Amino acid sequence: METADQELVDRFARMDAAEARIAFKTRPSEDQKTVQVTFFLEQSDTPELTYRIHLERDVVDTIAFAAAGPDGKKPLGQITFNYFDELPKDEAGFPEPKISADGSWRKSPGMAWLMDLAR
Repeated sequence: METADQELVDRFARMDAAEARIAFKTRPSEDQKTVQVTFFLEQSDTPELTYRIHLERDVVDTIAFAAAGPDGKKPLGQITFNYFDELPKDEAGFPEPKISADGSWRKSPGMAWLMDLAR
């Protein structure tokens, strides 16, 4: 049974993955605190990306890269994210994003760039 949090994760995954034409599957953890979303292309020789998302904190904990091979999945690497519970009091915060000098915005490549990175 899906929780409201898992539905939000699926919605996020569907939007980003559909735009890049990447298939995905969602699997909740046993403790229901995290969910794993694995993104993959239909070709068997392409890498997979698995996001572990913490549902209560609404953050990505890790992104794991794996390659398909004759003996199954081979781990390629992992990105682990750490977050402040609170910003230190002496910090002014994060700087605001700035518009480039010509006033243009660069379109986000979505998750497709991570698939390219894993290749």
